[in-house]
Amino acid sequence: KEVGWNFEKFLISRKGEVFLNGGLQDSAGSKDLPQLTANLEGLRKVAAADGATLAVSFTMDHLARYERMVDVPGAAKRAEIGHLLFQVDPD
Repeated sequence: KEVGWNFEKFLISRKGEVFLNGGLQDSAGSKDLPQLTANLEGLRKVAAADGATLAVSFTMDHLARYERMVDVPGAAKRAEIGHLLFQVDPD
C-alpha cells in the first residue's frame, strides 16, 4: 500500500514564538511548548486516520535563538512525530 503524506509548515519568529497558519502556538518563553505538542499530536492523529504520515517543516527566523532548534524537536518527539525539516530564513 502506498503511504500518503500530510505536510504542515510552522514558523518560528525572531522572538522565538511558534506559529501555524498565522496562529500563535506557544509564547517565546515557553520551553516545553505544550500548545505545539498538543497540536502536533492532533495533526498526527488526523494524518493516521487518513492513512498518511505527518511531515512537519519549521522555518526559523535567522535572528531567533537557536535553543528553539532543541525545544521544537522535543515537542515533536513528545507528539511522536518522526519527520521534521528545519530551515533558517536568511532574510
